[in-house]
Amino acid sequence: MKVYLIRNGEGFHKVGYTKHSVLYRMEQLQTGSSSELEYVNECVVKHATKVESALHRQYKKYHIIGEWFDLPDDVVEKFEETAARFDNTFQSLIDAGNPFI
Repeated sequence: MKVYLIRNGEGFHKVGYTKHSVLYRMEQLQTGSSSELEYVNECVVKHATKVESALHRQYKKYHIIGEWFDLPDDVVEKFEETAARFDNTFQSLIDAGNPFI
């Protein structure tokens, strides 16, 4: 599975996850969007739903509506690194037998 970052015509970013290709997901989202969507980045992860939720919490102060965020450039540049770090943390907790994961 993948977590992804796409941008709309207003410059806002959507953080989501998919088990399909991100481009296929963008086609699905484009149908309901009035502006052109642009691929930004993606990260292959084992724990996509947990990573997506963690990213939403991490980016809370940039939240606009739904899964859309007004992310600064430095946050966008670190998206893949941040997603991978969350995924590794979740895997470490699982490996350690954490019952809350």
